[in-house]
Amino acid sequence: MMSSVRLDTPTTFANASPPVRCAVYARVSVADPQGNGLTSIDVQVEACRAYIKSQRGLGWVVVEPTYKDEGVTGATCSACASE
Repeated sequence: MMSSVRLDTPTTFANASPPVRCAVYARVSVADPQGNGLTSIDVQVEACRAYIKSQRGLGWVVVEPTYKDEGVTGATCSACASE
């Protein structure tokens, strides 16, 4: 038996699902390979924000602030290399 959905019941804070809180974390991977001032970290942040925005209908929201790990990239970190 299928349960019926009541269309006459407004969605309120009391019966709505809680928001899905999404944190944005990005880290250095490639430093401006084309020389246009845009780093991969900027691209990562924008891609994450765009995806979260696309899921807004499911209750997704961005939690501020965005965390940008602008430390050493794994591509050039000698301490990161396996020995």
